[in-house]
Amino acid sequence: MFKKQKNGINKGVIDNGDEIIKRYLIGVLIFGFGFVFLGCSNIDENKIVDNKVEIEKEIYIIDSENVNIEDKIKKEKDEIIVTKEKTQEEIELSYENVYWLQESLKIAGFYTVLDGLYGPDTKQQLIEFQKTFKLGDNLGIYDDKTKNKLKEIRNLKIPPSLNTNMILINKNYFLESKYIPNNLREVNVPKFKYMELKNDAALKVEEMFNDAKKEGYTLYFNSGYRSYEYQEKIFNIRVKNYGFNEAQKVIAIPGQSEHQTGLAFDVTCKSMEYGLGKEFEDTDEFKWLINNCYKYGFILRYKKDKENITGYIYEPWHYRYIGDEKIAKYIMEKDMVFEEYLNE
Repeated sequence: MFKKQKNGINKGVIDNGDEIIKRYLIGVLIFGFGFVFLGCSNIDENKIVDNKVEIEKEIYIIDSENVNIEDKIKKEKDEIIVTKEKTQEEIELSYENVYWLQESLKIAGFYTVLDGLYGPDTKQQLIEFQKTFKLGDNLGIYDDKTKNKLKEIRNLKIPPSLNTNMILINKNYFLESKYIPNNLREVNVPKFKYMELKNDAALKVEEMFNDAKKEGYTLYFNSGYRSYEYQEKIFNIRVKNYGFNEAQKVIAIPGQSEHQTGLAFDVTCKSMEYGLGKEFEDTDEFKWLINNCYKYGFILRYKKDKENITGYIYEPWHYRYIGDEKIAKYIMEKDMVFEEYLNE
């Protein structure tokens, strides 16, 4: 007769002792495997707590200091995301991209060379631009944010009346480096090298020079259309010799020159030894021009005591074709400059 009372189980009398022992052992084994199985399930559910590892909270005890792995992983993920975003924003410094950047910095008032190379000067001007417009902490990095701001400024600097005779070019408006006027041709007047203007301006120059000749005044054509690249060359020479601030008072920054429109020309005469200078205003040729240029649709562009408006020194040799003779006469008789007329 056998009774199992230790675990609170009373099965009654069992005649066969061997059988009860066998059943008892089987029960123990089943119970043991069940415990192991349940334990494994709990491990999967992150419920087992060791005195040094708490998986549920992902905390490891290392050298008696708690390192929160969850926070660490989150921080690392955030850093990866930020780095990825920065990388995605950065623009490749290819020749084309750097050329556009340099031209745009000029338009925005941060002068740099235009060579398509990302050198120290370009980087410094980029940093100054980014500081001025508070474009974040990625100073010296050409990114989408910087490019978008430059695009915005370029759109504001597009010249009014582009591709017309009334186009306004000055220190506030720019022509892009790729801008080349239509209908350029050689001007057939006294000159010392091949020079061009737009066809309608060239026709009027030829007519004006011929009429002056008939009245005894021989005019010489000194300069006509200039490409952006040529303007860049002569401006950089001036900067090298006199510095940027002095250079921009005399020679237009590339993109700001009326010569690029094909509508402006410089004139001289024999008594000036075919050069340019303020002394030209003392010549008979100048006196004839100042009284007659409007008849052919031209105006004296940069007048005396108007530097604060035009941004350039007085240039008695520089004339601009606007096409409309009535408007040209009005501007000349009122002693105005082009900006004043357009702002009326």
